[in-house]
This record gives sequence, structure tokens and C-alpha cells, in this order.
Amino acid sequence: MPAYWAGAAAGLLVPLVHVAVALAGHGPLQAARGYLPETLAYTVLGTALHLFRVDRRLDSPLQAALLIALADLSANVVEVLVRPDPVQVQRFAVMALVAMGRAAVALGACYVLQEGVRQREWEKERRSYMEKLFFACNLQTEAFFLKKSAREIEQIMAKAHRLYRDLNGQPGQSLALEIAKDIHEVKKDYQRTLSALNRLVDTPKLQAEMDFSEIVALVFDANRSYAAGLGKQVAFKSELLADFRTARYGRWVSILNNLVSNGVEACGTEGTLTVTATRMRERLVVEVSDTGAGIPREDWDLVFSPGFSTKLNPVTGAFSSGIGLTHVAELIGAMGGAIRVAHAAPDRGARFRLEVPWTALEIADEME
Repeated sequence: MPAYWAGAAAGLLVPLVHVAVALAGHGPLQAARGYLPETLAYTVLGTALHLFRVDRRLDSPLQAALLIALADLSANVVEVLVRPDPVQVQRFAVMALVAMGRAAVALGACYVLQEGVRQREWEKERRSYMEKLFFACNLQTEAFFLKKSAREIEQIMAKAHRLYRDLNGQPGQSLALEIAKDIHEVKKDYQRTLSALNRLVDTPKLQAEMDFSEIVALVFDANRSYAAGLGKQVAFKSELLADFRTARYGRWVSILNNLVSNGVEACGTEGTLTVTATRMRERLVVEVSDTGAGIPREDWDLVFSPGFSTKLNPVTGAFSSGIGLTHVAELIGAMGGAIRVAHAAPDRGARFRLEVPWTALEIADEME
């Protein structure tokens, strides 16, 4: 609402309030007439604020405060002049002091409101940033496995071509050549897909580096929403005795998000999920534990196998893809590290332990 409309509205409402008070107290209705100069005062105040463009000068607090005080003083001077009472000079000094005080209060209230707006905008930007970050990290993970598959396709094509040469006129030589050609076409399609995916990975503009503690906080924040969506009350705790900063945080978001989300799914209606990090000599040791359903001892070595899963889809009744922990093991292996089940018992939760050479934390690998 423009300031002059706000002033006019306030000026009209003030006499109405006084009329209501007078009627409630059985006082004379004529008492309201004495407040009509206030209507003019509020109208002048709103008009002055509009003409001074105070809303455009809030970046300069001192200038804004002086203009608000001047508008307030102008309104009060007009009110005093239109009243039938005799004008006393000392009243103008009092009005000036009151105007400065009210300007300070009004400006403070304005900045409080602005800060609330900024906080909401910041929260909106933070959520958008998190979505972009997880999008980019997931694309990085997929690009990593596409590169791995592309190398395997290259090796299979080489084997097919070698088989074609070795057959040398024997039955099946033409079939081997046909297989080599078909694999070559698949390889080209893979390369086109991988090239496009690599361009997409760079699309979100993300910060250059992140601390490990920031990554943990980010993953926790995302999984709080995930747990709430599942109707679970999960407490997230971290004990980070080791920290490091890296520009290649995509792999760590993927690793932790897989482990933490698995822990959330393993918990019942409530539980606790903990991430710890320590530096043992020249290795980073990270443990992710939950208080969920646990893992049978005979499955400890199988959980990282492609396609192995104990999780059922509650809607379809089908098992999940069993790819998440395989991705985790591949990502950690690319850094020269390893992951294992450190502890897991039925209804007593599970604890995964991963170790990575400290020197690998700042070294680029094939994922990047």
C-alpha cells in the first residue's frame, strides 16, 4: 500500500475508534470532533513519507531516520496549527524529540520486518541450493559408473575383434566381426550419453569447496525431511573428530546419503542415526550407525553385491534394486579405500565402517 493511502486510512480510523470509545462510555458524540485534526495529521504524514521516498532510502539508516522524523514533525505541526488551542513554542521542541523517537522505533520495526523477509528468502535459496547439489552429485555418480561401463565395453569390443582375427577363416569369424561392430555402435551411443551427462553435471552453479562437516550437515538436513515423509522420528547425531575441505564433495554426498538414507529406512517409527569421523594415522575412518532392524550375520558380505537387497517396496512387495551400497563401495574403492559392516544384529541396528587414505581426500579420481 502506498504511504499516502496508509496515512489516509489511519486518519479515518482514528476518529471512528474515538467515537466507539465515546459511545461505549456514554460520552457525548461531539468528543470525536476534537480528533478530526488527527485525520489531517495522519494524511500529511503518509503524504510526506511518500514524497520523501523513505521506502527507497532504507539502505541509508541515518537518512531514512531523518526523513521519517521530518515527516512526523510536519504532521504534528499541521495538527497543532489547525487546532483552536493557543500554540506554545515549547511544544515544537517536544514534538521534535517525539518525532525522532518515533522515527527510531519505526525504522527499527521496518528493519526487523525486512530481516524476516531476508530469512525466508535465504531459506528458500538454501533449499534450492540443496536440490541442485543433490542433483549434481547424483549425476556425478551416474557419470562415474557410465565411464566404468564404457571402459568395459571397450575391452569387450577388443576381445571380439581379437576373436575375429584368431578365427582366420574358421566358422564363426563373420559372427565375431558382426559382434565387434555391434559393440562399437553401443560404445558410440555410450559416449554420446556420457558427453551429454558430463555437460549436465556442470550445469548447477555450486560452491567450489565444502568441509566434511558441512557435507554431513547437508545430508542430515535432507534426510530429516525424508524421515518426516516416511512418518518416522529419527534423531541425527554426529561426532566429527576429523574434518577436511575438498572441492570434490560430490562423491561424499553420494556415499553418506546412501548410508544415511538406508539407516533411516532401517529404523522403525523412531530411532537414532550417528555419523562419526576420526583420523587414524594416515587414514580417515568414518562410521555410520543406526538403531534399526540390523543385518543378519550371513548377509554382511553380500550387502555390497550388485542387486542384493533385503528391502521390500511396501506398495509393490518387490525388492529394491540393491544398487546403493554397490555404488558406495565403488566410490570408496576409487579413492583407494574400503567399506565393511562393522556391526549388525537383528533389532539392534547396524554400523558401517569405511576407511580412506588421507592423501586421497584431495586427489582427483575418475569420478571427477
